[in-house]
Amino acid sequence: MYEGKPVTYLTPIGYLETLMFVTLFKDDERLETPARLTFQRDINRVFEYFNCDTYDRQIELLNMMYAIEVIQFEPEDFIGIYTQQVLEREMDEEALIDMKIRLRSGAITTISKYFYENLSKKLTQSEITLDELFLTIALYEAKLANHSRYSEEWRYPLYEHFFQDYMLIQDVFFEKISNITGVGADELYEYYDTYNATIDFPNRGRFFNTDVEYDDIEFSWLSTEKNEFMTKIFGNVDIIQNKTLSIRQMFDIFSVLI
Repeated sequence: MYEGKPVTYLTPIGYLETLMFVTLFKDDERLETPARLTFQRDINRVFEYFNCDTYDRQIELLNMMYAIEVIQFEPEDFIGIYTQQVLEREMDEEALIDMKIRLRSGAITTISKYFYENLSKKLTQSEITLDELFLTIALYEAKLANHSRYSEEWRYPLYEHFFQDYMLIQDVFFEKISNITGVGADELYEYYDTYNATIDFPNRGRFFNTDVEYDDIEFSWLSTEKNEFMTKIFGNVDIIQNKTLSIRQMFDIFSVLI
């Protein structure tokens, strides 16, 4: 522990928190359900929770789960196979970093699919303002930035496929918003980029000061427990300090520079 934080398992807990975030829009499920699923052995319950109704979706979920495990714990069996069949040379620190980034790219792409699927379903069930929607997406992208540091220029070639896949996923979602609101998708992107760039995260740029006062998040379409969870992320220094421009804007910048 360091300053009350579980340092050894902080990153695995961070991924679990992200899975809780992307599924908190499921009305019929409790916030802690993803955590509870990690303590049982029936993989079919996991498939059911993440709507894996096809073999391909099941494999994609398993790949995401195993990728997170490899990233965190570097199991020797996987490292050995990867070294022999993919790397074809001795594993060094640079190759290990490269491997983890490639695995993380696939994992956060899958997580993003679940995020937009669940949020899309929520749109059909509740009245959600654009401000609420944009704040939710901004917080999610902050979570991804915290996991991946995708805003660092040297990482872009390794995350390029993630950027492209993420934007395709987001395109489908924004097209749905456009159909509901009557606002063009391009305008919505512009609105979101502006909102994301100007949002006043209470702890942005503060590495240690967590005593900043800010309003609680109170979305009528979320339970009290889930609003508290969103508020915690909104004020989390470790997450918000890595928040940058939107993923789409970062791609536009990197694709010109590199």
